[in-house]
Amino acid sequence: MFMNLNLLRKPLLTKRGLDNVKLAGREAWESTVFQLSIYSLAILFLIFYPVNYILAPFTSISVSLVMGFAIGIFLHRGFVHNQFKTYSFLQKPALFIASMVMFTTSIRWSFAHMYHHKFVDTDQDPHNPMSIGLIGSAFPIFWNKFPVSMRDMLRLKKHFKDPYHRFMEKYFAYVVIAFYGSLALISFEFFVYFVLGCALTNIFVAMVNQLHAWGNPEGIWWSLISGGEGFHNKHHENMRDYKDGSPFIWFIEMIKRNERR
Repeated sequence: MFMNLNLLRKPLLTKRGLDNVKLAGREAWESTVFQLSIYSLAILFLIFYPVNYILAPFTSISVSLVMGFAIGIFLHRGFVHNQFKTYSFLQKPALFIASMVMFTTSIRWSFAHMYHHKFVDTDQDPHNPMSIGLIGSAFPIFWNKFPVSMRDMLRLKKHFKDPYHRFMEKYFAYVVIAFYGSLALISFEFFVYFVLGCALTNIFVAMVNQLHAWGNPEGIWWSLISGGEGFHNKHHENMRDYKDGSPFIWFIEMIKRNERR
């Protein structure tokens, strides 16, 4: 059975949920086509575009670091794991950038990631690096099937009350095309560097997932390229705590919203 996110808008499906779900179909193919397009554009730009080889590495890496913050801190830690609360005017733009880089919506990525933690490194882990490898980690069409509990379906259902998430689920492909088209029209040179940074970020994200198959090496360099995911073992030990997000704990402390008691 393919995962149809429209089902989450409907009443209870069964008492248990869904078995043998695969985040595939239209959603996975959308992501894969966009990712392949970005990789192809990045290669073409490096070969044929008169890239400034002094400015290009600095700009592309800087863009990639910003993307890493959007994915690692705002999407992964803030939205999925609810490790901290932040302000909507910070979170929504960051989630948007993460979606434009990962080529998936926050809800779709959240759904798969919850089950990555629940079934980590098993055949029911959606992106189990032991079985799908580095290439499989990068493209959702290669991800594994996994069971879905009704409780988790209802947990995600609440996000459909948010106009932003409803809009993104309904028009995601059009939003991606409009975003990259607008970037190219506004400044083609920045568009080139954004594409290079995006390709670099997707490689980093796939590599971080692949750490499980590489003996879970830890270190500051992994954190720098992934928005604070360099101490992955500690994250899986306690996914509700952001203290493993070194060296960017200071940033989380700065953006988090202090809750009134």
